[in-house]
Amino acid sequence: QLPEVFGLRQAWKTRPAPEWVHVATDLKTRASPGDTLFTWNGPPALYLATGLRNGNRFLHSGLALMPDQKQQMLRSLEASLPRFIVDDTPAPEHHAALDPIYRRFFELLGRHYRLMTRERRFSLYERVSANGAGSTR
Repeated sequence: QLPEVFGLRQAWKTRPAPEWVHVATDLKTRASPGDTLFTWNGPPALYLATGLRNGNRFLHSGLALMPDQKQQMLRSLEASLPRFIVDDTPAPEHHAALDPIYRRFFELLGRHYRLMTRERRFSLYERVSANGAGSTR
């Protein structure tokens, strides 16, 4: 057992849950076996917390550091179209105006996804089927 050190043990026990926990809970209620997820700036812990797998080779947008890697990531994302995307970008519309890579991502969201919820700073999108309804897979 840990000794009490400046109240740290109690602070650890009572710390608030990370903000993404609410998103993970929502995803778990919506997801079906075999569904996929991609996080843009979101925590990779969402994959573990939800049990969803990543549908492409990039775990999240932060791992694509060079411009050519970002282009590859967008092509991979466009090819895979995971059922769910979690975006952790503050002020997405403003960011799309400033960053051409994010603008392409934001346009992809507009073409293939609908916003399901915005929980604190996280936006949860679900892929839209051809008839405009949420994807069944």
